[in-house]
Amino acid sequence: KIYGFELETDTDITDRISLGVNYVYTHARNESADRESDYLEDVPEDMLSASLGYMIPKIETRFIVRGTYKGGMIYNTDDEETEYSAVVDLSLIKNWDNGFSLGGHIYNLFDENYYDGKGMACNGFDFKVIAQYEF
Repeated sequence: KIYGFELETDTDITDRISLGVNYVYTHARNESADRESDYLEDVPEDMLSASLGYMIPKIETRFIVRGTYKGGMIYNTDDEETEYSAVVDLSLIKNWDNGFSLGGHIYNLFDENYYDGKGMACNGFDFKVIAQYEF
């Protein structure tokens, strides 16, 4: 039995500041008689994400701070549960009118140790540099 809901809003507070919030609730259970646990593995019940963006004047580059919270989740059929995780990411992106963009992302800024699902631990501190052209 799986059901849930998602709420999301993205708002421009000013011409330069934006705010986004997303909440997901998931009720995920497998109530088959042959299972030790009713919980589905790797599905957190609660997940909350919030982002704050700022368009830097003069260079017209967007700086974004994003925080993500995931509630604890079952990671095996013995009902062993992970702790919650809270992660902060940063982005800096410059978009030009011709379709070209350049920037970078820092994921897991504070190098939090958490379980990400499917038997895998998190990546830890990670970064990516991007150059992209859309046509």
